[in-house]
Amino acid sequence: MASLRRDGPRLPPRRHTPPRDLIGVKGKLRRRFYEPILLLSAANEACCNKLAPQIEPLADRNNLTTEQLYHNYINKLAQVCDIKSGGSYVTAIAALQRPDGVEYRIASNLRKEIEVVRMKEFVEDLLSTICACTDETTNIVTAKVLSKVILFNKARLRSSYVDRLAEHSSACLNTSDLTPVVREKLTEVQKLATDAKTPDAAAFIHRCFLLMKYIGKLSRSSAYRVFRDKANANPPGVKDCPWRELRHAARRLLSYLEAAQTLVEARFIAGWEPLFYDFTVTAIRSSQAETNPMIAGGSPTASPTAAQILNRMSSSCTPTQLAEHHENANDLQRFDLDLLIQKQCQRPTFCPYVHAEVLVHESIVTDTNPAAGADTLHASKFFGNFRYIGASKPTCRLCEYYFLAVADGIRVRNSHRNLYLNWRAPNVYVDQAPIGGQTAERRREDILNKMTARIRSDAFRTLSDKVAERKKHDSNTSQTYKHGGGSLLNSQPDDDLEDIESTLADTHLYND
Repeated sequence: MASLRRDGPRLPPRRHTPPRDLIGVKGKLRRRFYEPILLLSAANEACCNKLAPQIEPLADRNNLTTEQLYHNYINKLAQVCDIKSGGSYVTAIAALQRPDGVEYRIASNLRKEIEVVRMKEFVEDLLSTICACTDETTNIVTAKVLSKVILFNKARLRSSYVDRLAEHSSACLNTSDLTPVVREKLTEVQKLATDAKTPDAAAFIHRCFLLMKYIGKLSRSSAYRVFRDKANANPPGVKDCPWRELRHAARRLLSYLEAAQTLVEARFIAGWEPLFYDFTVTAIRSSQAETNPMIAGGSPTASPTAAQILNRMSSSCTPTQLAEHHENANDLQRFDLDLLIQKQCQRPTFCPYVHAEVLVHESIVTDTNPAAGADTLHASKFFGNFRYIGASKPTCRLCEYYFLAVADGIRVRNSHRNLYLNWRAPNVYVDQAPIGGQTAERRREDILNKMTARIRSDAFRTLSDKVAERKKHDSNTSQTYKHGGGSLLNSQPDDDLEDIESTLADTHLYND
């Protein structure tokens, strides 16, 4: 069997430039920003058994615009770079228009430098593979792209989706009221998932595709309604419903096949050729995680109570409103609200970093490359005039508020509204040029103040309504749709899927 081993990437030499002097966030501003976040996060946890309903937007299958197709393409390219569950490898991408071609600007939340280089090489290889695609070789190229995607994401696909499909399908088979047809479908999912748990890379790629193909077929069958109804039968606050977890793992695994198809199909959209021919990939280093922002002078300060935070964030409230906020907070003390704040405040992992979408945005705003020219945010500086930063996951709540505060016309993915403590604004330097007529420090202060106002409003609303707003899974499991109707998988002829399968079964594929 052909070897799948690759030599590790080599890092480019570092330039020996003197370090730039940082301007830190002032202590009062830092506390004013993070205290409402701590309160809101603790209130969400206290209300965890009463979650706000999550409604996934349905894509219009018949009226996708070219811009929506482009968003799908960029998001899917980012998705296949996010190779680890959790948040550290969440990836964001923008495609910038340069005089000599397209520049992909790419960043991840908290990726090691050697992994950033591997991601850059993976994207370059993937785009070059797609570039060679013709009408006659579409299925072969799709198989090659899918194999590269599965191999690059092997650890995540195995642990997060294949293993869980085997586990949860087994648990679902214990349901007493299953029809013979549904039991047969579940048994086949369990068998295919178990077969895919192989250490051999080539076999994993092929068996993973078989599992994807079967899930796609199952999703179009009448039996799938039973899977859906079982998943929706349990209240959202119930943890670890096997039917819900089975559906999530199945959708996520299937999304990688759809990603490969989306990327290849983009090659044939009129005017998009430069995305695959004349491109460069610029990988941005992840930021450094900072120390706990609630630590002053090198030692932890006393954790604030809900009452103390409310007093500091209610300066514009009337005495009646302040009393109401305190009463609402006191109602949650039976769920140990103050203790939850203390635990959040003293978490050893409370080390904020700059999120990927913000890293990409900041790299564009502060771009000094002559090729970028003046007004780096003008629509003409983006491919197709699409001022968009895509990402492997929907935008978190704080990133959503960041871009609302910046208000410079850059679009990002819709937010899943989850709140993460580990978020910070980009670095500001002493020698940094003004942005939009403001000093970089003043611009950051204005952004954080605007974000703080929204976070405070959310905290007041959560305390009042006693309803948490968050999702267990922050990945979007909705389907990707073709221009003209139908999901990519649903519209894929069976003969095409068979061609892809036969190509994946060819071990010579992995030598290319």
